[in-house]
Amino acid sequence: MTRRAALIACESVVVVLCVVAVFLCWGQGVRTSDFGPVLEGAPPYSGTYYSGSWLTLAVLLVLIAGVLTIDCVRRVLGREET
Repeated sequence: MTRRAALIACESVVVVLCVVAVFLCWGQGVRTSDFGPVLEGAPPYSGTYYSGSWLTLAVLLVLIAGVLTIDCVRRVLGREET
C-alpha cells in the first residue's frame, strides 16, 4: 500500500468517526423536558435545553470532517500539492 493510499484510508476512517461523533454530541446537546400543567385545566408544556459546548463540538467535528473529505477527494483525483 502506498503512502497516498494509506493517507486516503486513514482520512476516510477519521471522517466516518467524526460523523458518528457529531450525532452523539448533538444528542447530548439537546434535552427536552416535559412538565405537567401548572394550573388545573391548563395544558402541559415542554421545555428544550440546548448545551452550547456540546453543540459547538458537533459543529467543529462537522468542519473537520468536511475539510478531510475535501482533502480525500483531492488525493483521489490525483491533484498534486502546489
